[in-house]
Amino acid sequence: MKARIIGAAITAALLFAAGWIAQGWRAEAKLFDVKRQFAESAATAHAQALERYQTLERTKDEAIAAHAALVAQNADAAAAARRTADGLRRDLAGVPARIAAATDSTAREYAAAASVVLDQCTAEVADLARVADGHAADVRLMLQAWPK
Repeated sequence: MKARIIGAAITAALLFAAGWIAQGWRAEAKLFDVKRQFAESAATAHAQALERYQTLERTKDEAIAAHAALVAQNADAAAAARRTADGLRRDLAGVPARIAAATDSTAREYAAAASVVLDQCTAEVADLARVADGHAADVRLMLQAWPK
């Protein structure tokens, strides 16, 4: 009977140890699966972050290139305006002498034409100021709204 009890105890101990070992294997497999899932999700997140970064870089580079083209275009337009203004200055430099030598009716025509030109210039300057104020307000809005 004593041998039976010892045999049963040994059998119970062996079964307990086998269960312990099997449970350890299951826990290791579950832990491995959790680690694998984490590694896959981290790799996916890294790939998405890299893709987003590349998109942002591409957008930034395109914006810089567009800005450089716009700056060059504006410089060309400013140079053309400067040339036109210089031509007008040369033309207007001789006006006082021509007015002094002109008849009264011709002087009145010069005055009327100058008045029209001055009105057009005033309207253009007012429109330019309105557009510049709008651009300045847009820049202030973007600077204030940009995340800090």
